[in-house]
Amino acid sequence: MFRFITTLLFVLPAVFFQTLFGQTLTVKVSQTKAIVGEEIRLSYIMLGNSTEFTQPDLKAFRVLNGPNSSVSEIYMNGTQIRSYTIYYIITPKKEGTFTITGAAAIIEGKKIESEAVKIEATEAPAQVQNNSKINPYNNNYQQSNTNTIPQNNSNSGNTVAAAV
Repeated sequence: MFRFITTLLFVLPAVFFQTLFGQTLTVKVSQTKAIVGEEIRLSYIMLGNSTEFTQPDLKAFRVLNGPNSSVSEIYMNGTQIRSYTIYYIITPKKEGTFTITGAAAIIEGKKIESEAVKIEATEAPAQVQNNSKINPYNNNYQQSNTNTIPQNNSNSGNTVAAAV
């Protein structure tokens, strides 16, 4: 019950704020530190009616999957709130610190840009480099019995929002 009340206290004001004051473009990554070849989920969440999305510069990363998209709608007191999510599964190509430039979207006629995200990539330890799940040059990701796509975990993900 406490969790339900806490969720209502945080979600309802956010929905109310978005409805009154504008649209948002939020970027979320599953992790900001990764091993070269490790999978990272990069998501862009747009609240409002989006007509155009300009993807970020991903030159320093290998795109394993994406862009993918999903749409969800919420009706609250007769008001429709639409959320679009565009996501990628990426992996760093080499060691270093890389900046994923902000994406841009036109939401209900307004151009909104997301914040940039920094990803720090390190080399895998010698004992891990032979694992096919982390090898960026091995396209056979089916060798592992575990799910190789990171799950959205609010404790480990980082979120940055831009609002107009």
